[in-house]
Amino acid sequence: MHKLAALSIAIFATLSIARAAVIRVPTDSPDIQSAIDIAMNGDVIQVAPGTYAGGIRFRGKNVQVIGTAGADTTTIAGGRPVVQLDAGTLRGFTIRDGAPGIRFNCVSSCFFYFAGGGVFMSDASLEECIVKSNGATPYPDYSIFGMGIACSGTSAIRKCEITANFGGAVPAFASSTGGIWVIGGTLLMQDTIVAFNSAAGGDSGYGSNAGGLVFGGGRVTYSGPADATLDHCVFADNSTYRGDGGCGQIANRSGSQIRLVNTLVSPCDGLGGFSYDAQSRATQFMPDCNQNGVPDPFDCLRDPQLDLNRNFTIDACECFGDLDGDHRVSSADLAILLLSAGPCAACDADLDASGDIDSGDIGLLLLWFGECQ
Repeated sequence: MHKLAALSIAIFATLSIARAAVIRVPTDSPDIQSAIDIAMNGDVIQVAPGTYAGGIRFRGKNVQVIGTAGADTTTIAGGRPVVQLDAGTLRGFTIRDGAPGIRFNCVSSCFFYFAGGGVFMSDASLEECIVKSNGATPYPDYSIFGMGIACSGTSAIRKCEITANFGGAVPAFASSTGGIWVIGGTLLMQDTIVAFNSAAGGDSGYGSNAGGLVFGGGRVTYSGPADATLDHCVFADNSTYRGDGGCGQIANRSGSQIRLVNTLVSPCDGLGGFSYDAQSRATQFMPDCNQNGVPDPFDCLRDPQLDLNRNFTIDACECFGDLDGDHRVSSADLAILLLSAGPCAACDADLDASGDIDSGDIGLLLLWFGECQ
C-alpha cells in the first residue's frame, strides 16, 4: 500500500512538472491577455516583438510573461493600468501611455483614490522593463499615486527604467506621485533608473508629493510602512511642482524602513517644475564624461561592463586602479593592493567590489597599468 501511495505521488508530481507549458504570442495565442487566460501556474508566455494592447490582467496566476526581444522592440500600451501584475513575472517590455485605475480603501473610513498608471503590482516581479509616459490629467477630487508603478505585498523591480511619468494636478488636500508609489509590504529594487518623473501635487502642502519615489503618504488609511532595499539604483531629475515633495527624488511618508545600498540620489537642482527637456537637464546636472549625450550613471546601469567597480562612473573616464593618486597605475599601486589582500568592505583596493581583495582585483589593476587617460 505504501509503495502504491508513493508511486501515485511520484506520478502526480511528474505530471505537474510536465504541465508547465510555453505559450507563444502571437503564434499560439493572438495577444498577451488571451495567453494569460489559458495559462496555468508555472507556464511561460513568450511574446514576439510588436506593440500590444494594454489593460493586461495576470488574474493571480504565477506565470512568466517575457518579451523575447526585450523592451526596445516590445511594447504594451494603454489601459487603466497598462498591466495589473498581482502574481508572476513580467520581463522585457516597454509599458507606456497608461492611466491610473480607481481604488477604494476602507479602514477607519472610506476613500477613493487613483493609483498605478503603468503597473499596479503586488507579490510579483518586474524585470528589464521600461515604464514611461504614463500619467494623469488633473483629477478634481482625488489623490493620484504611482503613475509609473504602484506596488505592495512582496514585490521586486530589477533592471528597469522608470522615466517621464507624470502625476497631474490634484486638490489642495490631495497627493500626487509621478514615478513609484509604495503602498506597503516589502520592496526590493535593484539596478534600476528612476528619472525625469514629476508630480504636480496639491496647493496647500498637505499632499505627500514626489516625482520619483514615495513611501506611503496621503491619508493614513491608504498605506502602511514598507520594508525596502534600493540596491545599485539611480534617482535623478525627478521633480515636484507643489506640495511637500521638495526636489522630488524620494519621500518617506509612512515611517518605512529604507536601505540604500550603493544607490545614487542626485541633489536638488532648484528648478522645481515639470516642463523641461529631460535630456538637456540630465547632461547639465549629471556627468557625461564620454560625451554621448547620456548621463554616465545611466550608461553604467545599462552596460555594467562600463563600470566594473559599480561607482556610477565610467571606468575609462576615471583613473581606475590608481590607489596612490599619482594619476598612473604602476607597481606602487600593485604593492598597495597586495598589502591590503583579504576581506575588505568598501575599500578602494577592492576594484571589483566583491568584498575581498584577491586575484580578481590584481587582474583588473594589471589591465589598467600605465598613464591614466
